[in-house]
Amino acid sequence: MSSGYCAPDAACGNFATTLSWGAITGAASYSVTAGVTIGGTDLADNVDAGSALTYDINADANATIYYTVVAVNSAGVSSGCTEGSFTTFATGCYCDSDTTSVDGTGITNLQVGSTDFASGGTLGYEDFTGAPVDLGQGITSNVQITYATGYDYGVNIWIDFNDNYTFEVSEQVFTDGLTAGASPTTFDASFTMPAAAVLGTHRMRISSDDTPAQATACNMSTYHVTMDVDVNIITPSCNAPTGTATLVTDCDNAQFSVDVNITGLGDGTSQINDGTTTYSATTLGIVTVGPYTDASSVTLILENGTDPTCDINLGTFTYTCPPANDDCANATAITMFSNGDTQDASGATNNAGFIADCGFGMNDGVWYSFTVVNAGTINVDVTGVTGWDPEVALYSGSCGAFTCTTYADDNGGGVGESVSFTATAATKYWVNIGYYAGSSDASEGPLTINVTSPDTATLSAALSTQDINANGLAFTYYPNPVNNTLTLKSQKEISNVTVFNMLGQEVIRIAPNAVSKVVDMSNLQSGAYFLQVTIGSTVETVRVIKN
Repeated sequence: MSSGYCAPDAACGNFATTLSWGAITGAASYSVTAGVTIGGTDLADNVDAGSALTYDINADANATIYYTVVAVNSAGVSSGCTEGSFTTFATGCYCDSDTTSVDGTGITNLQVGSTDFASGGTLGYEDFTGAPVDLGQGITSNVQITYATGYDYGVNIWIDFNDNYTFEVSEQVFTDGLTAGASPTTFDASFTMPAAAVLGTHRMRISSDDTPAQATACNMSTYHVTMDVDVNIITPSCNAPTGTATLVTDCDNAQFSVDVNITGLGDGTSQINDGTTTYSATTLGIVTVGPYTDASSVTLILENGTDPTCDINLGTFTYTCPPANDDCANATAITMFSNGDTQDASGATNNAGFIADCGFGMNDGVWYSFTVVNAGTINVDVTGVTGWDPEVALYSGSCGAFTCTTYADDNGGGVGESVSFTATAATKYWVNIGYYAGSSDASEGPLTINVTSPDTATLSAALSTQDINANGLAFTYYPNPVNNTLTLKSQKEISNVTVFNMLGQEVIRIAPNAVSKVVDMSNLQSGAYFLQVTIGSTVETVRVIKN
């Protein structure tokens, strides 16, 4: 029998060609043999096609394929079948890898070698081919991917060295996982080009998805990003310098620097370039570059100094110092209603992990606290949210030993949250504002917190010691920590002293009516206490540790 009809792809010669044939009376099944030579079996070797009347053959573009189809039944196989042939379309194509569903704004920039490719928008596939980038055999190939997805991603990179339009396992040059963290974040996907890489221009594909296993070359799932670039493999005429870089924080001065350890000098006059300033790197050892302003971003290139082919990208570095209220112990005290505190919490760390005392769970973002004097309704509103998804949780108790009072996670990204509750008198409350996720350490951002009451609630109007002293009161207290007795002194009369434990319970109340007073704390258990001191019309609340 003969096949009757074959249909090569009319646009992509390396895509499947469909063989079809007419039904043979008495046939139980059909067997297909195909190859790139007369009588060849390299594409199909007596493959059982069952009772189907079609079979797909995959081959290269511009290839002549020889095939035979025979009928099979219990008596054997048909004989005298003619071998047919066809030629695939001359032009080859790469497999599609696209999606209309993209996390965040996807990938905003790709850097290969020293060439930047800016994204054209929120796209699942970016075609940057047509402008080949030179990469050298046997040396580091720089690849920097800037993600604005807000999620963890896995990354795979292939180069079609044999130009057969297929990204084969042997052509994979990079695989790794990415912790996105803050968004945007730049991921270093640099790799060492194989020393035997085929010279000339080839297609490089970069695929990103939730994990490296999902980031396949022909990925058509939702929520991934794929990019294609042409690379020109050359024989380098230089030796690259080598080095590693470590970020060094200096939050006391709101800045950071980078220590670059030069481990090899190459064959040029090596230097480190941050895009503005160059630093000599002609001896082995540590070169400190910077400092750079807090929250800024800097990309460092270790340059050969003679041939840019042997320049090494050390990475992109940025650091945002944590805010002062990054943890519960340093919560910002709210001492009046309609406070309207505003901050950028982008540098908040997840130092207490994922807080699950209220709701599904949230990042340990930033912390506020207030002490209620008189019971009543209290509203906590978080507004001014840009670029992140907040959750608000409100607790009583103490740091690390919370009791959930209420929480809110009703809205999505870029929208504020509000909670309202009936506050108990003489109770301290903590407010945690963090990214809503209970498993992904995503970044917080700008926010405004406002605490109000429509009825009888009042707050402890605590001022700082600096504020009291600015009023001419010269208030001091010592020692802290205290063993048995705490001494209070002021230039004006101290009228009342109240001590609260961390549960907001009153444990000591005295009325000194004097400029100095010794408070006996010997009967109190070890731990932290709040001392509320009234001097004239001013109320001071300080934190004291009892040994």
